[in-house]
Amino acid sequence: MAAQVVKIEDFDAGRFLIPSNDFQTDTLQNYLDKYERHYLLRLLGLDLYNLFIADLDAQGVPQNPDYLAFYEAFADESNGCNCESQGIKEMLKALLYFHYIRDTYTRATTTGPKRSKGENSENLDKVAHDITTRYNEGVESFECIQKFISKNRATYPTFNGWEDVEKVLFI
Repeated sequence: MAAQVVKIEDFDAGRFLIPSNDFQTDTLQNYLDKYERHYLLRLLGLDLYNLFIADLDAQGVPQNPDYLAFYEAFADESNGCNCESQGIKEMLKALLYFHYIRDTYTRATTTGPKRSKGENSENLDKVAHDITTRYNEGVESFECIQKFISKNRATYPTFNGWEDVEKVLFI
């Protein structure tokens, strides 16, 4: 399996905390496998994706300075484009968090979809849980990274990402 930017441990604390047990860890790993690749392929295109993934170290950080330029957080104000990216890892965490929390909010059962309710707790709706805000932050970083790469095509000649963000970022 290819190196990954995001690891399960990245959801152990902070804004993207996903409490899990041993049974949920496999499900979360499946989400990481599916959505990290999905979004990176659409962000970078196949050729740049393959080069980027091949450059990752064991911690999921690229070694090439050209890739670090868009991997890390940055702000860009050139060409009338004012945007801020939290970096690829934070972008992926936001998008993965959204998909995982949204999809695990309910469970399919033989009698239809159900949501769990503990004796001493109450489920929040998705808006109250603020997953939409986190998703939007991921989208903002996605767009900023892609604008940066597109603007610097001489540095990234293999870039072939999907520039129609509405087709890329489905919910």
